Amino acid sequence: MKSKRKLYSRRRPARKQSMCKTRRRRGKSKRILKKYRKSRGNRKSKRNSRKKRGGLPPPLSPEERARRLAEGKDIILNYIEEGNIDKLETLITRYNLDVNTKKYDEPLLNIAIETGNEEMVRYLLGKGAKVTQTGAESPLMYAVTVLNPNINIIEHLIQYGGDPFLCHIRSRNPNTYSTPFNVVKEYLADYKKEDERAEGYLAVPEPRSDEAKEYLGDYNKEENDKKIKLYEDIITILTSVITHD
Repeated sequence: MKSKRKLYSRRRPARKQSMCKTRRRRGKSKRILKKYRKSRGNRKSKRNSRKKRGGLPPPLSPEERARRLAEGKDIILNYIEEGNIDKLETLITRYNLDVNTKKYDEPLLNIAIETGNEEMVRYLLGKGAKVTQTGAESPLMYAVTVLNPNINIIEHLIQYGGDPFLCHIRSRNPNTYSTPFNVVKEYLADYKKEDERAEGYLAVPEPRSDEAKEYLGDYNKEENDKKIKLYEDIITILTSVITHD
């Protein structure tokens, strides 16, 4: 009997201990399972919400978007000046930027025209950049008044609806009204006058006056002839709008 009692006394504590362990394991596994299901549900809800938005991050509030736009002002201008179309495309797509925004001193299309990058101008026109801007020089006026006009850019602007005979205020010469066609004619006349003035000074025999020497020292006939040829070609392109109409 004693041996039976001893066996019973040995088995019972062992059985009780094993039950406690299984309960602890079950409780722990339930807590882990509950935590796993909760995290899985959060991941699933995030995944579903991203699917609805097409895999994009959550939309920004107007305040956050305005703040990021203010911080990224220099970034946008740098991309345009560098001609980095890929990064500009990513920025426009991510933040849903408007290429006709008025947050900068000049429209983005005018900034691209000033750099002379034909591909960037074509990209902005394809994105819906307006050829007729309000409150600023029209892109076509800007294109013919830059230091080195690009004929291909002028042709693209005319193809997208640029009007060479549209009269508006010239921001570079306040209180004056003109059209791109008239401005090009003025520039062409100025360069021709410089040619005539140089020829007049050269016709005078030596010794020449100090004024003539100073003018002829700055005068470059080769560069002047290039400018005359350029503006004559631009006038031909601008007048072609009438024949097409």
